[in-house]
Amino acid sequence: MRYLFGLDRSRGRGLLWLVLLLGGAILPAAAALDGKAWLLAYQAYLRQDFSTAQQGFAALLQDELTATEKAEILSYHAKSLQQLDRPAEAAAALEALLQVMPDTPHFDELAFLYRYYLENGEVQKAEMLWDTVIQRWGKTSGIWKLVAAHTDYLAQHNPMLVVQCAEQLVPLAIAKEDLLTAFYQPLFRYGHFGQAREVHALLQQYFAAHRPAVVELDKRAYEDAISENIVAAYFARFSAALQADDLEAARSWLANLNGTVPEHPHAVEARKLYREKMQASQQGDQ
Repeated sequence: MRYLFGLDRSRGRGLLWLVLLLGGAILPAAAALDGKAWLLAYQAYLRQDFSTAQQGFAALLQDELTATEKAEILSYHAKSLQQLDRPAEAAAALEALLQVMPDTPHFDELAFLYRYYLENGEVQKAEMLWDTVIQRWGKTSGIWKLVAAHTDYLAQHNPMLVVQCAEQLVPLAIAKEDLLTAFYQPLFRYGHFGQAREVHALLQQYFAAHRPAVVELDKRAYEDAISENIVAAYFARFSAALQADDLEAARSWLANLNGTVPEHPHAVEARKLYREKMQASQQGDQ
């Protein structure tokens, strides 16, 4: 009788234990799979020898595999290709994974595929991927990397949709990092202070009513999003607008600084510079 990897029971258990020690991978286990080849490819992946790993996974994909085995190997194959900076091939591997297992739970890889579509102008494919995942896994907390990729795109094109997304997905939030990367950072990154405050108020209201223990966590996520780098970037944009005599843009950036970090040195300096600019402008008109 054949056991795991086609070996006897004791040796099969030994190899499985070795792989669990190496990294906790879930091994595809069936008679058709070459267990030794899988182990060698996976060990190379753990060593970050991604070239060897990719070649090993590619060879395994030539075998006759079950859908579960093929999906697992395609996942590692795609991750290896990403590390080798071969995004088109990685995307193709993930598309093959979706063909084999449309309900795949490999959310991190799907976040890569979503970003790849957007970066290559395939917006419709990105939207279809998002809709499919949300429909199937929209109540699963493991989708946050995909959510962050989605809200980054929304923040660039229609920031109010980030507010709607937050309202839809807030019940899934379990960590400060989820709130930070999925909602606050994308909005602050593109200068949407008002929408960030709106999301914060929405989340505070929800958590106060349903999960009081998370109220402080959300406050810290919001505060952490207002990093020195972001404040400095907005002050630079304010300064550039002021120097270009684009007073409307300068007022917008100043309002963002005043509304979010009014006591920050950059906000204080911005108010001073704006007053001086307006005084000089008024004197010039006289």
